[in-house]
Amino acid sequence: MMKQNHSLSDAAVVDRSKTVFINLEANQEASAVMAEFGYGADELLVGKALQAEAQKCLDNNKKETDESRSAYQAFAEKQAVVDKRYRMQRKKAKVVFRNNPLMMQKLGVDGTVPANYIDWLDKVRVYCMAVAGSEEIQEALKRLKVTIEEISETQADIQELDMLRATYIREKGESQQATQVKDKALSDLDKWMRDFFAVARIAFDDQPQMLEIFGVVVKS
Repeated sequence: MMKQNHSLSDAAVVDRSKTVFINLEANQEASAVMAEFGYGADELLVGKALQAEAQKCLDNNKKETDESRSAYQAFAEKQAVVDKRYRMQRKKAKVVFRNNPLMMQKLGVDGTVPANYIDWLDKVRVYCMAVAGSEEIQEALKRLKVTIEEISETQADIQELDMLRATYIREKGESQQATQVKDKALSDLDKWMRDFFAVARIAFDDQPQMLEIFGVVVKS
């Protein structure tokens, strides 16, 4: 009885098809039998084209996925740097203005640090703009070593964050599109291969061991 895996990985689907085409060409007896059952040169060209397209889409999907992960890592690392600096600046501002709730509100340091990225970024922007636009606030924060240079650095990092996030969103979208294209190509190839194996089981019904040249494990 032939063992059949119904949960092959994408790479395994492509590799299985390569094994079939290579060994079918190398074994004239098997090739002749399959040709009698509708898998002659023309039909094999169809399968090979599906295999080539699936391989191309699989490779592209991996590339796009790697680029998406790399873009996210760059974005996440920069956010972590900004967040660490902002939280320290925020702590210092809350100490300096602990008796001035209106100033704390103006700086956006009242309440907690938002978990949502957009809300978090808005808080950082508000804080930096308030400090950068007021010499009075700058002077008050100096005693805890908050400098305008540090605020300017954070503002520059915010601009970089915007670009890094935009890049990540673009790369993520391209990765998702590549995944859809890859899934379609793999599905088409897998369907062709399933049909091929269904016919092969019939073609070699009287000599099932021949199926092993296609990478199929046959129980003795």
